[in-house]
Amino acid sequence: MAKPAPQWRVRAFLLAFFATICSLFALGPRAEAKPTTDEIAVHVKTGFPLDGRHRDVDCESCHLNGVFEGAPKLCGACHNGSLASGKPPNHVRSGNQCEECHATNGWTPARFDHSTVSGPCAVCHNGREAQGKTSGHIVTVADCGECHSITGWSNATFNHAAVTGNCASCHNGTTATGKAASHLPTSN
Repeated sequence: MAKPAPQWRVRAFLLAFFATICSLFALGPRAEAKPTTDEIAVHVKTGFPLDGRHRDVDCESCHLNGVFEGAPKLCGACHNGSLASGKPPNHVRSGNQCEECHATNGWTPARFDHSTVSGPCAVCHNGREAQGKTSGHIVTVADCGECHSITGWSNATFNHAAVTGNCASCHNGTTATGKAASHLPTSN
């Protein structure tokens, strides 16, 4: 039997080589693969919908070694500071599950139900655990709730009965809004 011509041996080798390479990629794990639309739909049925930033996570980050059953569903299983960012040391003290305050599209803005908290605001709103008074805040020792509501800082109400001094001592445009141009002329 005659040997094939050298060019046929090279072609056969190249075809076998490329077929092997292609089959490895087709049958092997999808390294750093992103979820497809069908996989996102399947996730809704599992109780862990792929929404927000989870859509961009590599499949292998949660499904180790191609195992799909039993992947973690609780935020803290991955967001532990090792696999993914977790609670920073200055996080507000809370026993809540992450999703009670945070959404999957980012840590901020966070929601917090202040109606369940007892005690003065400054215990948490001290500039370390949560935002405290800004440097331009009116000097006061009153509790935040005297002026602010638990649903927002803006639209604060202020009881002026105990204020000594004239309006301009606070309403100077820095500490509090100043006098509008259309304001009646005054000496203070």
